[in-house]
Amino acid sequence: MYGTSNLPRVQIHENLTVLLAVAAGKGSLEVDNLTYELTEGSVVLLPANPHASLITNLQQPLHVYKLTIWIQEQTQAIPGGAMLRKSEFALHLRYNSQLH
Repeated sequence: MYGTSNLPRVQIHENLTVLLAVAAGKGSLEVDNLTYELTEGSVVLLPANPHASLITNLQQPLHVYKLTIWIQEQTQAIPGGAMLRKSEFALHLRYNSQLH
């Protein structure tokens, strides 16, 4: 996603969780009437169904990567010879979410 003088505001309306990573530039993120400053290297995780806007700084336009995240239920049996490894990251997130 790019913010430019022709497109200074980009709306984000996803039904999924969204990860935003700022590769270059400056700007801000508006979510639920709150504004957050973004600079190169900023990473933001938005919950599903966000109503958010990215606003670019016209002197240093934003270059943002957007990744949508979802969980897909396993519908088929795993082949007998397959090797599996559980994600420590997913386990850590599940553990932390149970603490709150």
